[in-house]
Amino acid sequence: MTPVVLLVGLALVTVGGLAWVSTPLLRDTARRVRARRQPFSDEVRRSLDLMADLDVERLRGAISDAEHAELTAESRRQAALELGAHERRRARAEAQVEQLLADGPRIPERATPSPPPVSARRPLVWLLAGTTSVVGLVAVVLIVTLGAREGIGEQTAVGNVGVAAVSTVAVSSTDPETLVAAHPAGLQISRDGGATWQPADFPRATRSVAATRTSFVAVTDDGPFRGDASAATWAEESTSLDLAHLASGRDSGRLVAIDAVGAFHASDDDGATWRPLAAVAPPNVTGIAIVEQPVLQVVVSTSTEGVLASGLNGTWRSANGFVNGALPTVNVRSLHYEPNSGDQYVSPTGQEFQGAVYVATDAGVFKSVDGMQSWNRLTLAADIVAVTGSAAAPRELYAIARDGTVFHSRDLGASWG
Repeated sequence: MTPVVLLVGLALVTVGGLAWVSTPLLRDTARRVRARRQPFSDEVRRSLDLMADLDVERLRGAISDAEHAELTAESRRQAALELGAHERRRARAEAQVEQLLADGPRIPERATPSPPPVSARRPLVWLLAGTTSVVGLVAVVLIVTLGAREGIGEQTAVGNVGVAAVSTVAVSSTDPETLVAAHPAGLQISRDGGATWQPADFPRATRSVAATRTSFVAVTDDGPFRGDASAATWAEESTSLDLAHLASGRDSGRLVAIDAVGAFHASDDDGATWRPLAAVAPPNVTGIAIVEQPVLQVVVSTSTEGVLASGLNGTWRSANGFVNGALPTVNVRSLHYEPNSGDQYVSPTGQEFQGAVYVATDAGVFKSVDGMQSWNRLTLAADIVAVTGSAAAPRELYAIARDGTVFHSRDLGASWG
């Protein structure tokens, strides 16, 4: 919401609240004014109303002239009797007043004050309740306004990769300022936390990149390559696997990859050798992560089914959350698992989950701390294609938008800039 829309909403809420408060007060005041202006008793008023109705009935032909004359005369007689009684009561009251004045002044006894009638207290109750409600509504709108402005102010780009179609991004496990982004033409390197980027001497179409404990591993059209911790030099690994997606386990150091036909492979030596796994990838995979708590499982992002999780046996289950904690989109581009975020969850059955899982989607970045049973939207509002972090700085996150814009969070995604 923009500040202009929020201010307009604040004005409408204020005007509506004041109208809500004022209406009962004005209604009661009008009733009191009408009561003071009533010159006749209820009986006289009913007689007058009846005569007016009789005139209408005669004009409609519902009663004859004789009936009209008889009924009208009776109504006039009743009104006259009531007016006579009213005059007698007024005369007695005037006589009592004159008698009191003739007897001389008296000191009245102290009377116990009685509470005002309900009709007199009602405007005050409405005023207090209405004023409190208006103040509460205005406070809520102000909080939302200030929160929105603060959120907008905390979402600031730190740089731009400078290329389109970034597929994945990885951060060095030893230097949180060194980032490597994979794209169809090769690799982009940043050594200042995403502020500036330069193309790596790596002229190959790159599909995915991951950071291991001591190096980087990239998978290309020509097979996997391993780079040093600074991403300065790269060497080709001797394997014929046609890999497409790659992830590194933070605790185990194990690499898990999906090849072009959906088969899974694992490596325990930074990609030097690979062994097949029983799992088979679902369709439309866009990213992969290894979640090692509470048990080892592979999690994939897809463009059509959201987030899916499986053990190494390949039995997939939905990990999109439920009801209010569900992801609002199934177009998920990448994942990142941070075991050292400081988050810890214990399920009602006693199962523990440590760390946090982050996903990049077309609706922003989302976080789960309960084993992907529910997801919370972070403050980054953009079309995000990649999200990652570093073992050297577990509270920091990097996110890259579709247009290459880089966002950096130093507080687990609470703010970006």
